[in-house]
Amino acid sequence: MASKTLAPYGGQLVHAETWQGLSEEERRLRALSAANAKNVDDLVSLLEGHSTIFSGTMSEHTKASYRRGVALLCGEGFNLIRLRPDEAALYIRRLELDYARASVKSYRSAVRALYDALIWADAYRDDERDRPLANPFSGVKIRTDHTAPEDKFSSYTDKDIKLLLPHLSHDTEVLLFLGAHGGLRISEMVALSWREVDLRNGELKVKEGKGKKKRSVPLTKTLHGVLERSKARGAKPLPYADRFAASYAFEQVCRVAGVMFVGKALHGLRHYAGTKAYQATRDILRVAKLLGHKDIMTTSRYAKLLLTGFDNSYVVEFREILGAQTFVR
Repeated sequence: MASKTLAPYGGQLVHAETWQGLSEEERRLRALSAANAKNVDDLVSLLEGHSTIFSGTMSEHTKASYRRGVALLCGEGFNLIRLRPDEAALYIRRLELDYARASVKSYRSAVRALYDALIWADAYRDDERDRPLANPFSGVKIRTDHTAPEDKFSSYTDKDIKLLLPHLSHDTEVLLFLGAHGGLRISEMVALSWREVDLRNGELKVKEGKGKKKRSVPLTKTLHGVLERSKARGAKPLPYADRFAASYAFEQVCRVAGVMFVGKALHGLRHYAGTKAYQATRDILRVAKLLGHKDIMTTSRYAKLLLTGFDNSYVVEFREILGAQTFVR
């Protein structure tokens, strides 16, 4: 079943109006078809429709996260309409091996919401007893994370960056240096448009960072060159639809280059920027301004004070921008 057949309406309520407008039997059959085929588009449509009806519209970030969570479940070998609670728990345990706790929590919310929707559509049920089954993810807990905040992500090193460089495409080069030299978060990278990049004055604007804060980020010589070469190639510096697509692209580069991605992820590039900025200035306040931190205790988790694995690469570039620029919070 093509997902476009499920969208006769428009606007934010498209999925809600589509699924609610079906008869109970047709809703059930379409949901069963989507679950049996592991059709991500249709399952996400059902999830979003149900969530919108009963909880209100979702943000674009939540939609992207939920899609990723549904896609991960569909990639496993489980029978979705016969999923048992122990299989649901095993699935979460598998995720915990590969993803940070916050990501696992988000993906659990996605699949829990999916099964709420399947139950609403009467597609997840005990046919012998003629009654709905309980949500298999409702009692699944996520392991407690005892890792200190500063140890959740480690930084890429100068050796890592040198190993990555020969394997970068135009897009992953922009991705790497927006993180490693601009210190941008993954959501900030994906949201960045050319309107916010001022090559003439050597800076870019983050219009909505964490906590909806704005900041100005000076461009190192290398980042300036990367962006300048990419200016004519698209409407945005990066082509990725969401943070998950960007993360996947960078993970593939790490795999080819033989650089560890697990434990660093894309966020490790921001740690690299903080570390290089501190290496160049030995001034934690300047590092905090670059990264947009209000609390320097947060910055201390990024600026690694033990510089094992770091050489003098890019130090002069960081020293130039941190010494000459005025930061806007």
